[in-house]
Amino acid sequence: MRPSRLGLLALIAVALTGRAGAQEARVDSTAHFGLVGIVANAEVARVNAALATPTDLQSTCPIVVTFIDDQGNIIGDPTQRLLQGFGIQFVDFTGDRSIQPGTRVPLRATVAIGDPGLDPACAGGVLLTMEIFDQVSRLTRLVLPPNPVVPPSLITPAS
Repeated sequence: MRPSRLGLLALIAVALTGRAGAQEARVDSTAHFGLVGIVANAEVARVNAALATPTDLQSTCPIVVTFIDDQGNIIGDPTQRLLQGFGIQFVDFTGDRSIQPGTRVPLRATVAIGDPGLDPACAGGVLLTMEIFDQVSRLTRLVLPPNPVVPPSLITPAS
């Protein structure tokens, strides 16, 4: 059984709460990448992340990267990383056990970013990109910035 969107939010909350101890963790923001396609076990979808303005080289900013298929199901496992100082972290997706190698996989990625109130390192923002590259040659085919998500209240119905 695949996790749903509600399950995704629960997984993110658990991942971010795990390091907060008794404090209640809150996802401050989530970045969304547009839908792309990769060939399982031949291409890699990689989300890269770094702190935009590191101020304290010891503090960390937690993120949780999740890959989602075109039906809204989580594929692979959500992955937590801790951003620190000027370091760059990344999470790769090449396919999972339920996907036959060579199959074209439509996917998108989301990145939940920790709460700056609990994790001050997150206050300066997080730089994100998603790149698609060939697993053998390592040549990059595409680089995407996160998409801005427009709130429904700003969408004007077509007349």
